[in-house]
Amino acid sequence: MARNTALAGIKHLNRLEQVLAQREWWDASIDEGLMLDTEGELISGTASTVFMVANGCLCTPDLRYCGVRGTMRARVLDKARELNIEIVEEALWPEDLEAASEIFVTNAVRGIRPVVALEGKQWVVGPVTRRLIDALGLRQPS
Repeated sequence: MARNTALAGIKHLNRLEQVLAQREWWDASIDEGLMLDTEGELISGTASTVFMVANGCLCTPDLRYCGVRGTMRARVLDKARELNIEIVEEALWPEDLEAASEIFVTNAVRGIRPVVALEGKQWVVGPVTRRLIDALGLRQPS
């Protein structure tokens, strides 16, 4: 994704980068792809916000250069604050995901979707993810 601080955080109609990224795979078992900015920072999924849990802390990209501060992202962050879950919004890199104990993606249509596998690494649906799904009144994954 191109860095553009004038558009950072804003949901606008130019989603061409995400559309092109979604065309990069044809495997029906792949539900989502990750978007990096031009410097290699993790920004989002092609149609979602990325969250990870590391050492009990909920982390998400800070979106200072690009990305969307969507409504579900805001709901998750607000609920995490209510639940006294530590939150960090900071620059994240793809290799940061390897240290995560939990990963999930969100969007307004699909809610919270746990990530259980990425490039050979696997995760279980963890307690922070489950607490947030319950607290937001969303459907639990099986």
